[in-house]
Amino acid sequence: MKIDNCTISKIKDQAEVILEHYGVTLKRGAGLCPFHDDKNASFAAKRDKAGELYWKCMACGVEGGDVLSFVAQIEGLDAKRDFRKVVEKAAGACGLSYLLSAVDVEPTRPRIPIEKKPEPQVSPQYIAPELLPPMCAEVERTNLFTFLSGIWGADEVRRVMDAYRVGWYAGRIKHKPDGSKYTIDPGGVILGCANCSAFPSIDTDGNIHAIKSIPYPISDHHRIKGEGKCMDWNKGENVAGAYFGTHLLPLYPGKRVALVESEKTAIVGTLYAPQYVWIAVQGMQFFKPHSEATREKCDCMIGRTIHIFPDSDGLEKWREAADYLAGMGFNVIFRDEVIARFAPESKTDIADVIINAKMYEPISVEPYRCQNKNK
Repeated sequence: MKIDNCTISKIKDQAEVILEHYGVTLKRGAGLCPFHDDKNASFAAKRDKAGELYWKCMACGVEGGDVLSFVAQIEGLDAKRDFRKVVEKAAGACGLSYLLSAVDVEPTRPRIPIEKKPEPQVSPQYIAPELLPPMCAEVERTNLFTFLSGIWGADEVRRVMDAYRVGWYAGRIKHKPDGSKYTIDPGGVILGCANCSAFPSIDTDGNIHAIKSIPYPISDHHRIKGEGKCMDWNKGENVAGAYFGTHLLPLYPGKRVALVESEKTAIVGTLYAPQYVWIAVQGMQFFKPHSEATREKCDCMIGRTIHIFPDSDGLEKWREAADYLAGMGFNVIFRDEVIARFAPESKTDIADVIINAKMYEPISVEPYRCQNKNK
């Protein structure tokens, strides 16, 4: 009697149990790889849309696959020639050996992939670079520049804002009629708003993916919220997106990365601790764990030490995202040693700590207690 696909499926349904039998305990889809001396949780596993688990190691050269492929490799068996033994080992690992007591085992038929029509390739339309110089030239008109200049001095703030290409937001950015370029719309509802600073998202190749405008008061560094706010996004077409400050990475190949949420915090961090390249994820909706978009935006940081400075009102979300990056092979240090002192409802971030340190009570952002996910 031949084994049927149903029996094989029952065994594969117990994939996590089988992995754990061989010492792989998954946490949020990641664990320590048994094929090499792994200290970074490089082993990644997840189920596809059909419910079947597939795995791979992000660090070593072992070939990934389904759970039977895992059993074959860890037992030193050939997945095809020793298929009977592989299935027996897998069934034994999850307590389903009784399913094979009266059957002969044969490989299941390979699944026939569904042909998908290739999607048309659409070229990205980035925001035109000529928009930045006039915006940057007017940065001194912004409230954020005025406030920060009172702490660090106008020359230093101008230098940092120039590096990040921060400017004065002068209206909405829209397509020209032919769709070929972007331009400033003179009829923009926030034309000439002195409250607003413009923060461009630029990738390592210099492409501008978006410009985000954020309003600030003249006497504080917290953005204006509520009715009448003029925060706005102007994005290119068919662009992947880039974190704020990404374009600085090629300029400082030896520096560590400091990852924060807001663009303003990246500016403040650079003013206070320039030994880092400060990069802002621009909202936790763009820094989700188990997100291909998150990993792609962080690919330019691979090989660097990434210090993650969370906000007090989202420590667990930040920690989960940090664990995800560590599981993907990134060298991550979770820097909550200062922020953990504050209550979540305070919504404190590292910029609040730095500005308080600069104006009132000095405090260091260098590590005295840190959780290095890869050491």
